[in-house]
Amino acid sequence: MEKNEIFKGPMICEPLDRRDTTQHVQHGQRRVIAGKLWLAASALVAGWHLHRLACKSSIHTAPIPHTDKIEWSSCGDNYECGRLLVPLDYQDESLGHADLSVGRYLAKNKTSRLGSLFVNPGGPGGSGMSFLYRAGPALATLLDDRYDIVSWDPRGINGTTPGVDCFASQTDQDIAFSHTYQDVGFEARNLSDPVDRAVYAQQVRKADAENAVIAQLCLNRTGEALRHVGTATVVRDLELLSRVIEGPEKLVNFWGFSYGTVVGSYFVNMFPERVGNVTIDGVVVCVPLLHRSHILN
Repeated sequence: MEKNEIFKGPMICEPLDRRDTTQHVQHGQRRVIAGKLWLAASALVAGWHLHRLACKSSIHTAPIPHTDKIEWSSCGDNYECGRLLVPLDYQDESLGHADLSVGRYLAKNKTSRLGSLFVNPGGPGGSGMSFLYRAGPALATLLDDRYDIVSWDPRGINGTTPGVDCFASQTDQDIAFSHTYQDVGFEARNLSDPVDRAVYAQQVRKADAENAVIAQLCLNRTGEALRHVGTATVVRDLELLSRVIEGPEKLVNFWGFSYGTVVGSYFVNMFPERVGNVTIDGVVVCVPLLHRSHILN
């Protein structure tokens, strides 16, 4: 969640009904994973991607999948929406496809247009489509209306399929999180004090155990698709979206907020040859996400 005066408050991205990605925020029990669930699930069943790929190497691009273009249609004043099939697993395209929900707020300064700017709102688990409807015009104004502001619902979220479904109802979700760190938070302490630091480490271990339980619930309900919602896969989707929208020769412009800064950090290390203008705003430190010992020691 990112706060900024230009956006008039906290950037909270609410769920959309997966059946209709052209509408504004919808509420209901058929929930996408919230950020806390998305991160937990990724840690349990897709974490090997994080250790293997984070901040280390360039990744070869995959061939364009079955759909090599997006059929855009109007979905609001100066908005266009569409969908793109991408490999469910970029290492094994025989496993099928994910279907990304994509939108863009068009540059109004046509004569000085600089291309597309891809944005991720963070979360993790924030809907890019919801964020685009709320923040697209403000971002465009900030950039002199010279970029198409493009976003998408990452794997498992809202209009993108396959979705991730962890609970049968909102009531079940509320019960699952009751009295966990998601409900009561962490006790703030002086981390320079050894005793307080030990207490904090104990809280982190408890939170990890709670996350593991929630992640298992997500895996039980979602199945093997949960293996394909990790950060590295989201970054591959970003790179492929750029190739389809702007062409393979154009560099990728990206603006990530909060957890979106992790997406940005992965991107510049996985695809250094594709990096254009990249902004990471409200930076999340990667190391604690990847190596729990960094926090606990």
